Amino acid sequence: MRYTLMKYNIDKKFGIWRYIKSPMNRFMFGFGNFILNLIPKALNNKFTKYRKIKLDNFNIYIIEPKNNKSCGTLMYFHGGAFCFKGGPNHFKNIKEYIKRTNLTIIYVDYRMAYKSNNEICINDSFDAYKYILKCYKTLDLNISNIGFGGDSAGGYICLRVINECFKNNIMLPKYQMLIYPVVSKDKNFESIIKYTNTPMWNSKLNKKMWNIYSNGDFIFDPLTQDISYMPPTYIEVCEFDCLHDEGVLLYNKLLLVNKDCILNDTKRTMHGYDVCYNHPIVIDFFNKRIEFINKFLF
Repeated sequence: MRYTLMKYNIDKKFGIWRYIKSPMNRFMFGFGNFILNLIPKALNNKFTKYRKIKLDNFNIYIIEPKNNKSCGTLMYFHGGAFCFKGGPNHFKNIKEYIKRTNLTIIYVDYRMAYKSNNEICINDSFDAYKYILKCYKTLDLNISNIGFGGDSAGGYICLRVINECFKNNIMLPKYQMLIYPVVSKDKNFESIIKYTNTPMWNSKLNKKMWNIYSNGDFIFDPLTQDISYMPPTYIEVCEFDCLHDEGVLLYNKLLLVNKDCILNDTKRTMHGYDVCYNHPIVIDFFNKRIEFINKFLF
């Protein structure tokens, strides 16, 4: 443990989170998701209200401003290695986005990859988007400026769902916000080779995740396939994160096809750093996320 902290110059104010490393095994998936299901989401509060809608095999949550008119819609795909449900940090961030932008956020509670086929996360997320496009009038949603957002594995889901929309001639979102995203299965990025022992997430865990998700197959790689259809994109990466380089490479590729692309390369941070809500670095970059979202709202 001491070796990890000496090797990686992560800001000390991240406290205990500099030590956290999540096991990747079926027992931990089951136990972790059992605990996450018990934690209240607290979506009905002073600033937000919500509706829970059951689709065929999964749920979506429509989380809205409580006292103000919604000025847009964001679909959010949570991270969790395709195997863990969203946690308190996801709902905390969602409520903060709504409080500061008056967005309506569609939270997709997709099924986990370890329980079913490897594409279940993508299929559920794509089905959720198609449902919103079909039923937005009944649901009283404004989709004229709809955007996507996702963290970690949820970032890859954003990219995949947009790819599916493009292939099927379905309306694309107006923007996407990718927070320390999973992008590619490539093993040769410098950050993948270098960060084998970083807290919160590292290349050893990343390899296990892809083995569970893809079973050796990899359908869509944004770094090697056409992404000229992608909307304006915000990308945030962390200095001590094995996913760092693929996020930067995605940004560089998007620049070639879309000038409206932002990269924020956070320093002295680790994957999932925004779990520390009151850290000055988190506050600074959360403000940058809000600034990006506000560009697309009425």
